[in-house]
Amino acid sequence: MKQKKQASPLSRLIVYAGKYKGLLFSGLLLSAVAMILGMAPYVCIWLVVKELIGAILTILVSSLLVPVMPYMLSFAAGAMIYVVVEELIPEMSEGEHSDVGVIMFALGFTVMMILDVALG
Repeated sequence: MKQKKQASPLSRLIVYAGKYKGLLFSGLLLSAVAMILGMAPYVCIWLVVKELIGAILTILVSSLLVPVMPYMLSFAAGAMIYVVVEELIPEMSEGEHSDVGVIMFALGFTVMMILDVALG
């Protein structure tokens, strides 16, 4: 005997809807949107919990980072100066040897800082 393939629940629902298939699909869409909106409070709670976990970890790790903070800040400042020189001064990026302009800017900046510290 040949077994009949059983129809899926969705196909049986479409057959049952008959000529009102448009209403069926719009109802399915609205219920999906309602389900997603129903999860919004849980998403908000998760965002708050995530921020609290991050704040607690930052407080716990901050005592370890205080000794290396000057080095991290100077690295961040150097990275920012590099981005400003490379991206905001277009003449430095033109031509084959675009790195030479950036290196010369960094060298000039270093010499000026040494003079500033030495001469007070």
